[in-house]
Amino acid sequence: MKKLLLLAILTCNCATAQNFSVATAAHSDFQITRDEGGQKSCGARSMIVYNDPLQKNSARAIDFSLVIYSSFISAIKFGVLDANEINGQVTPLKRQDKIYLAFPTQNINLISENAIDSESENYTLATFKDTVSAMRILDAISMGGTMQVQIPRKADSMSTTVQFVAPFSIPEQQALKECLSNLIERIKKENNIK
Repeated sequence: MKKLLLLAILTCNCATAQNFSVATAAHSDFQITRDEGGQKSCGARSMIVYNDPLQKNSARAIDFSLVIYSSFISAIKFGVLDANEINGQVTPLKRQDKIYLAFPTQNINLISENAIDSESENYTLATFKDTVSAMRILDAISMGGTMQVQIPRKADSMSTTVQFVAPFSIPEQQALKECLSNLIERIKKENNIK
């Protein structure tokens, strides 16, 4: 099911932002993987479409999947797409090294690290040091919190911070809460944490 949301412009709390845009469309879906031990990961895939103020008449999309694993590692796969369809194609742009995610009203900020090439062309795989904050951002996305995302450009010092709201459906919100609860129990059990 597609969810397109009209968003109100709010003040950017991101000190590194030199440009600001509000998503023209945003959509998130719940993701889960399982193995023989139960739930292996919980996450969200989000697609954020915006008009890039650095590129005249240019629509961009940020496609990212934020995932928490039973090994208590938080990871992200992300890419920037040219959302101006040419012959029905949406084209991935050059791979970037970092992504910033923020939930400004709760003062939670994440910066990716350990970037490597993804198997998907022009996409990046990376991790976050703070898995607890990654869980909080995942929950905030699912509940429709006002989020910010930024992917710094390699080519220049200018970057655009994009504000978006992309909540899960009510059943997906409940599924994520259950998934994270089960994942925490699995982490405790496998690491002998009481």
